[in-house]
Amino acid sequence: MDQFLTMKSAKLMAYVINVSFLLIHVAMIAVFGYYGVTPMVYFNVFSLLFYACGFYVVYREWLRVYCELVYLEVVCHMVLAAYFTGWENGLSGYWAAMADLDDFKVVNDTYGHTSGDTVLRELAAVFRENLADIEVCAGVARSSCSSAAWKAIRKCCGQGSTEFARR
Repeated sequence: MDQFLTMKSAKLMAYVINVSFLLIHVAMIAVFGYYGVTPMVYFNVFSLLFYACGFYVVYREWLRVYCELVYLEVVCHMVLAAYFTGWENGLSGYWAAMADLDDFKVVNDTYGHTSGDTVLRELAAVFRENLADIEVCAGVARSSCSSAAWKAIRKCCGQGSTEFARR
């Protein structure tokens, strides 16, 4: 078979996506209505009509047009949601910081894992001291990071809502 998807399976996927977006927009009408964001309620009603018409577009096998229109609707929806609910309600007050310890493996290989753990503990302590109101302190490391280092990072970041991941 030369094609990745047959038209039948592509249409089925588009129908499933269409139904999903319809259900999401019904829920969003309820949410925006509850919070009194009337313009977004109207836009979601428009979106319901848009996705209802989407069934016809998929039926006619205009899938490229369907994908482009869905993309435009989602982008418009996100911009309007941010505009009508206020940027401060969804986008300000949130931030992310990331630190990368260049050549950290060299520290472990040269001075041992105990020294590497000390470096990680000190880094976590610096974050904790300078970012007192942090809500989530996260750590990501390769599998070579020792369990003792992870315990130190957890302790320094706080016992609240901490998240950790190993790759």
